[in-house]
Amino acid sequence: MGQASIGNNPAESRWLMEAFSGIIDEVAFYDFALPSLSINQHLQNAQKGQNYFSLPPSADPLPKAIKLSLPMHSAIELDKLTGLPSQHIPQ
Repeated sequence: MGQASIGNNPAESRWLMEAFSGIIDEVAFYDFALPSLSINQHLQNAQKGQNYFSLPPSADPLPKAIKLSLPMHSAIELDKLTGLPSQHIPQ
């Protein structure tokens, strides 16, 4: 096990001022930027104690397709690059 720094501070004298100092209990890596709607959905799920996709806890890999719950009488716009929801569109 080793140490790592998170933050943009190479100066040791400022490590305590700018570097992240907390606990990280979950990490997700993407090869693209997430649309803000997806980030907000992930946050809401995490605040409810659920995983990012509101699926039951499991050691199995995530499914290739995730079902999205939509509010009644609404639609979503999909991000052209990622295919993820980018915004709700009230109907």
